[in-house]
Amino acid sequence: MKSFWQSNTELPDSTFDVVIVGGGIAGLSVAYWANNIGLNCIVLEKGDLADGASGRNAGFLTGGSINYFVSLVEKYGKEKGIELWKFTTDNVALMKEKLDLEQHADEVEYYQSGTVSLFDKNENIDDVEKAYKILKENGFDVEKVAPVLDFANAYKINSDASYDPFKIISLLAKKLFKTTLCPQTTCLKLYKEKDIFQVETNRGIIKGKFVVASTNAHIGKLVPELNSVIRPVRAQIAYLKANTHNLGTSNYSIPSERIYFRKFKDGVIMGGLRYIDEENENTDELELNDKIQQAIVDRCKKYFGEVKLVQKWSGIMGFTQDEQPIYGRAKMDDNFLYIGGFSGHGNGYAFKMAKNLVDEYLKDMI
Repeated sequence: MKSFWQSNTELPDSTFDVVIVGGGIAGLSVAYWANNIGLNCIVLEKGDLADGASGRNAGFLTGGSINYFVSLVEKYGKEKGIELWKFTTDNVALMKEKLDLEQHADEVEYYQSGTVSLFDKNENIDDVEKAYKILKENGFDVEKVAPVLDFANAYKINSDASYDPFKIISLLAKKLFKTTLCPQTTCLKLYKEKDIFQVETNRGIIKGKFVVASTNAHIGKLVPELNSVIRPVRAQIAYLKANTHNLGTSNYSIPSERIYFRKFKDGVIMGGLRYIDEENENTDELELNDKIQQAIVDRCKKYFGEVKLVQKWSGIMGFTQDEQPIYGRAKMDDNFLYIGGFSGHGNGYAFKMAKNLVDEYLKDMI
């Protein structure tokens, strides 16, 4: 039998400035910046905090490998590519400053050791070399480093970092001085009465002046217009024991093999290889893909010898057409906002993008 305190879980009856649906890195970041300008928020999360993609990634705090910058320049041109890249480096710096990551480094297992992209001697890396020079000329902290795992060319983004993604959410939650956190609370539907949103949940009704949908890949369930804009894509990751004593604490990427990994405790965390079974990974079903998981084990053996699988998992990302996250105002109501479309680089965008959303749409409430 539960005690009175355990069963007394009624939702607050007051009207909040902002109701945030989704308790991941984006939702809590919105709450952080809204708190910062004096707004009181409530965060609704259908599971526990970081149950979704925010707690199911590899823990990279990055905007992507140097190869990703190559693709940005190809898609948008040099100036726009630099602008997008700067956004992610600014995001890392902002998180480091506002969340005191150096002070809490042990608590959240934070390492600012950069991201190293590895290229074989047989690869044509002319575009990568051009990208490196562009970044260097524009003041970004990049360098060429010694070969790793017998790859002849290695380029390092020094501003990148890594951390325990679940612990970073816990740290962020501690910073929310004007926010009520409500895990195990599912948003069922919402409507307006006298200019106030009524958000129906499995635990009762929450009232708010603004609603922010921050459920990433699942955002279309709340904002139907985004169903064709953000599509769910699954990713497979594993933690394996392996001999990684020659590996530094950086993040690593091998673009030609579409894998990423980092040293972790007595082994390595590795993910990627979605292309092996891409059709089945275009889904919002949170299941393991045995074919890809086995390929991850095989790749790990290739580079580190004998390995032992410790744990494997998957996560659901949200992909826009150009793989850039978005935020804005929903068509249904000017006070209904959204933030989402975070692909594999969600940690590299969300904190600063949440600040932009609050600055653009919520500061007028004061």
